[in-house]
Amino acid sequence: MTAAIIDTGLKRDHVDFLPSSRYVGGRNFVGAKPEEDVSDFHGHGTHVAGVLAAGGTIHHGIAPKARLVILKIGNYNGPSRAALRDALQWVVRKRRKLNISVVNVSCADGSYVDDTSFTPNDIQPLIAKLRSKGVPVVISSGNAFFQQPCEGMGHPAIFRESTSVGAVYAADVGCHEYLDGSKAFSTGPGRFLPMSQRLHQTTHRATKTDIFAPGAHTISCGIASPTDSTTMTGTSQAAPVIAGILLLMQEYAIRNFEYRATVDELEASLVAGADLRYDGDDEDDNGRHTKKEYPIVNAVGAIEALDRILSASFVVRCLRKLGFR
Repeated sequence: MTAAIIDTGLKRDHVDFLPSSRYVGGRNFVGAKPEEDVSDFHGHGTHVAGVLAAGGTIHHGIAPKARLVILKIGNYNGPSRAALRDALQWVVRKRRKLNISVVNVSCADGSYVDDTSFTPNDIQPLIAKLRSKGVPVVISSGNAFFQQPCEGMGHPAIFRESTSVGAVYAADVGCHEYLDGSKAFSTGPGRFLPMSQRLHQTTHRATKTDIFAPGAHTISCGIASPTDSTTMTGTSQAAPVIAGILLLMQEYAIRNFEYRATVDELEASLVAGADLRYDGDDEDDNGRHTKKEYPIVNAVGAIEALDRILSASFVVRCLRKLGFR
């Protein structure tokens, strides 16, 4: 199984990404550097890759034996939309050859309630194309909720064809104040990160935030040395949790049903197996809350739900092969 990570690159010699055969391809879309140079000078991409697929020498990723494709679209100043578009086009062309089963995009821009303001847009059709081929594009919802007056998600997570991911705490990490001015006076498992953008289905069903995952104070791979660790927080860290779980779910489908699940089936299983959490019941921060329930990922529940969904569809497929309609 292969994950394509569109980010700031990768520290390929970090021990958690060895052996080197796990890196199966990539391209640099930034500046005048050689196109094969995906070196990470920022650290964000390496951290994200570690959450998704660190091999277990120091850190354990969600899918620790996954192969990696790295598309570098930014350094210090954030990615451009043109670079993101070019990277997605590259994945569309290479997905079959490299067996790309999931794409992770941990970046966001602005806040939107629906995706009708992006017409014409050259990114949404690429996400839709990959979805139609069974490749979910997992995108962080954004970290601007504290600064916005209402619900919403960033671009490109707002596109309905994406698998959008918000962030919660995985544990009690104490009191923390963030650069955007948001502050959690106390924290705990399942509480919503005050900066995490969110969009409930009652506000806009087609573009809702699909799932939430742990994304706060996540320890993963750093770039200072081949054994470096660093901590980052945000929806950027939640997205690769979901991307890794989707890889495990797809592997389960192929092994047990000899069938590659569709993105619709994968997303439905994520939600069916999720734990529902109310936004505003035990949150202890200076942000506002929607007073609505959202799905928090439960990996075991997601695979159990996928098993139920594919077991039912397996019977239907068998009957159709026998000529029944």
